[in-house]
Amino acid sequence: DGSNGCVQPYAEGLAAVRTVSPAHEYGLWGFIDLQGRMAITPRFTEVDSFSQGLAAANEGGKWGYINPKGDWVIPPQFDEAGLFNAKGFAFVFSDGAHHLINRTGQRVKKTPPLHLYWSPGRAGDLASVTVNAPMQLWNRHNGQRIALPTDIGEVHPPQGGLIPAAR
Repeated sequence: DGSNGCVQPYAEGLAAVRTVSPAHEYGLWGFIDLQGRMAITPRFTEVDSFSQGLAAANEGGKWGYINPKGDWVIPPQFDEAGLFNAKGFAFVFSDGAHHLINRTGQRVKKTPPLHLYWSPGRAGDLASVTVNAPMQLWNRHNGQRIALPTDIGEVHPPQGGLIPAAR
């Protein structure tokens, strides 16, 4: 995906960068603009790229969502947080369960226990998940599971309209 331990690819005109911080062993994350100027001051322990105008950010051990100015739109409250898709939904994990939330942070659907291999966002409509085996896909638009053949043991993020899988 083009990222490494200190920088993520540009998305929506901003790239996440980790900076050295004497107060934090692993540094803090902020965002730079296309000219390389610091656009959002490093203050987050973890971040994800911007998607649909919001980026997941971790502060104080909880995830929330910030706007391109670095302001909290959805305050930190989740144990995990994924990218927003074009329909305005994201997967989060909180209170021991996975949920789909909307852009205001409202939980719109509780999902079965799952392990996300790929969170919906920039790359399409399906997310690869494991739901208490066997391997399945999850349609992010309607919340329905799509069964795969029972001998599929691994799936990867969709690429070019195809979903790499292994038996």
